Amino acid sequence: MSQELYLIRMAVNLRAAIEEARVAFGGRPAAIADEGLVVKTALSTVFGAEAPKPWTIVERPQVGQGRDSFVLSAYSALAPDALRFHAFQRRVEGQSIVDPESISGIPVPIFDAGRWLDAWVTYCPTARVRSDDPRLATRSAERRSRNTHERDVFLLALGERLPPGTPLPPREEAVEREEVYLDFLERRLGDAASVVRDGPRRVASIRGLRRRLMVRPCEPGYGRQSQLFDGPARGRPRQIQSFELPEATAQAVIEVKDADAFRSLLGSGVGRHNRYGFGMLALRPSSGGALGSFRGVVAPV
Repeated sequence: MSQELYLIRMAVNLRAAIEEARVAFGGRPAAIADEGLVVKTALSTVFGAEAPKPWTIVERPQVGQGRDSFVLSAYSALAPDALRFHAFQRRVEGQSIVDPESISGIPVPIFDAGRWLDAWVTYCPTARVRSDDPRLATRSAERRSRNTHERDVFLLALGERLPPGTPLPPREEAVEREEVYLDFLERRLGDAASVVRDGPRRVASIRGLRRRLMVRPCEPGYGRQSQLFDGPARGRPRQIQSFELPEATAQAVIEVKDADAFRSLLGSGVGRHNRYGFGMLALRPSSGGALGSFRGVVAPV
């Protein structure tokens, strides 16, 4: 029997979250360049190891229009009352990062095997590889990401198809980037679910692609672009690192294969960086095997 899971909505104050990131990372400007790191730091401060994840931003602050908070949707093993208690404790201590009254939520139902659902997810299509992996030999782009253990799965796919030393083809035509990213999504669904097919065609599409600046804590001496600072939480020098990785947003009609595995997938997220705003599956009832409009619907039913 799977543990309880809740769909949570909450507001994270922009100014308080930025200030918390500044303090946590020694005042380095790079620490507030990535909204994923800012929000993750805020959630960890308020909720500790039980911080909701994965999460996604459904509304961004519009300070000039009176909205001064990130509004998040997230999955959580803690009930709304427990999360409100954590947030209230922090407010008593003088922190106003998360407004307890902004936290609401509902239990996530069990989705039985065979159920079709429309899904929307923003994820990071990357894989960890060794620096001597032969698939890295074809890419000048490798120089831009040499300080991470992650690689764009599209570039790895190119490396599998091109002889060592071959430069990238014009406009990267050797492999369709969207197909590679959808293949990655299907693999990450694992035994929990599968993408529905209409004959040979997947009922899925990539709705957004971009390169995303990411800032992450890392160990001392890790990467030439790392920045040294005094980490007050641990009282010893630490580093942060900035780099770019791909971000893909996909919409798909999926079929649940295993109810317990699917529930676990919702709670863990798709791909990496799920504590930083990636990997949350937004769900709604299937529209009959066709991709329709999916405007901000983040609620399993």
